Amino acid sequence: MSSKIVTDDLAESSLPKSSKANLENELNPTSSPAAEGVSHPNTSVSANFIKRIVATLVLAPVCVLAVVQGGVVFKVLTAICAIIAACEWAFMVGKGQVKWKTYSLCGMFSFAGLTAIYAGGIGLAVVSMVSIVSAIVIYLLGRLYKLHPLSLMFGAVYVTFPFGAFVYLRELSTNTQFMMFAIFAIVWGTDTAGYLAGKAYGGPLLAPKNSPNKTWTGAIGGVIYAALAGAAAANLTQSSMIMWLFWAIFLSIAAQQGDLIESMFKRKFGIKDMSNIIPGHGGLLDRLDGLMAAVSIAAIMNLFFPDIMLSLLGD
Repeated sequence: MSSKIVTDDLAESSLPKSSKANLENELNPTSSPAAEGVSHPNTSVSANFIKRIVATLVLAPVCVLAVVQGGVVFKVLTAICAIIAACEWAFMVGKGQVKWKTYSLCGMFSFAGLTAIYAGGIGLAVVSMVSIVSAIVIYLLGRLYKLHPLSLMFGAVYVTFPFGAFVYLRELSTNTQFMMFAIFAIVWGTDTAGYLAGKAYGGPLLAPKNSPNKTWTGAIGGVIYAALAGAAAANLTQSSMIMWLFWAIFLSIAAQQGDLIESMFKRKFGIKDMSNIIPGHGGLLDRLDGLMAAVSIAAIMNLFFPDIMLSLLGD
């Protein structure tokens, strides 16, 4: 259903000519290997990658500390992230529009995200209801504004359900802290391993229309790393190695798909990054897209298949 919504919305409007031209130059340069759907290896370590590492070294301990503390600390950090994400999505969709529309969307998205975070302490079913109601209301607002209603509808779910899922998963039990740490390790490691593998070996592009830099080599490198992380988690929890391997690979693929979905929307609206709030990463959503997808999957899995989650945690 969500893919249908996205597809319909993509057909709804086109990029401005200037944005389209700039984007085409970036994604399909005339003499670039990427124009043929292939990326050549590049073993040099870019300044951007160094910024990514520094940003990760700063942000990762903050996230880990928040998960350990839980309670108000975790909810406040999640709320800050939800507000930033809400504004990034509102400003992306409202690009070039009158400011009051963009600001009102930012307020609506932020309120929906904060409501979902509160609902996360009640249950995932309540988070889902908040996401559905928010999507309907913001879709109608988009129709009223004549401003990409389907993109706004998807964004309403995007900035509510994952953040509610963060709180839901964290507050389930003490053991779910380990699951959250495992998800962090799998998703962030997938991103870094995929980046390095793609840079080192190049190869066919994974999604040339939406992401000019991601390769199949990088995707496979990320999955291999995830499998190793899953094996380590199985050893730590003394649980099934096979289950953790499948779970880690599944989360890695989900995280990469979350990244590609965000890239599709960025291309639609003619932007490279959601914002420039994090050096080397761009916007907060540029950094959290894969993690949001993986945590959402984990929360849904726990809701419908709690025994599998307990088995993974060694209970």
